[in-house]
Amino acid sequence: MNNDHDLRERFAHQRRSDHEHAPAWNPRHLEVPAARTAWHLPVWLPLTAAACVMLSFVWLHDDSPRVDLTAMPEFFTTEGEPLFASLTPPTPSDSFLPIYLTIQLP
Repeated sequence: MNNDHDLRERFAHQRRSDHEHAPAWNPRHLEVPAARTAWHLPVWLPLTAAACVMLSFVWLHDDSPRVDLTAMPEFFTTEGEPLFASLTPPTPSDSFLPIYLTIQLP
């Protein structure tokens, strides 16, 4: 029982010292609005964007005359029979499927 009394005295002493050293609660601190800072767009950002757009138009603009591709010679003309005509046609892949399975595409 003696220890319990000592503990109560220690807690009471701690409470008193906390009240002495802790700042008092003041409701006026809750009423003060926080200072708001406005977000401003940096000046260099739109200037850089405009410069990029202008440079892309300059670089992508093509002043060279158009080449007429119909004047080019034909390299891939077929003469005679089609390519790989001598080979036998491959077996259809349907032969690998079971007979009872039928696939119909819409």
